[in-house]
Amino acid sequence: MSTDLNSTSELYQTFELNRESLQLTRDKTAKASKVATNILEFWELKGSPIYSLFEAELFKYEQDSEYEFSDEFVFVTSLVLGIYADLRKLILQDLHHLEWLNTPRKHLDGEPPKALIASGQVKSIESLRIFLKSCI
Repeated sequence: MSTDLNSTSELYQTFELNRESLQLTRDKTAKASKVATNILEFWELKGSPIYSLFEAELFKYEQDSEYEFSDEFVFVTSLVLGIYADLRKLILQDLHHLEWLNTPRKHLDGEPPKALIASGQVKSIESLRIFLKSCI
């Protein structure tokens, strides 16, 4: 996969540090969203509700560079970047990420992590992020 871990981690850290205190630029959010979209494609989530959300938001931004991304969208973007960065810390090979994402986990009520991400539900994605963080 062409997504660079350092770039992803840097974008994630920027989102985490600035999400509550500083205004993120639209350009930085758009860049992070494009990286997150690439990650979702790699995770084979094209056609899922979360992928559709990213496509729609990026389309709106491309139509109007003054478009304001919602706080919820910025948070979801942060979660996707964080999940990817954490998986890279836990599992060195990207291909093994797919295996991990497709395997049901008892700590996630027997759901495969991929299903939680695909749903696009913020609470589900956040619970996966918290779970991964606890594994590091």
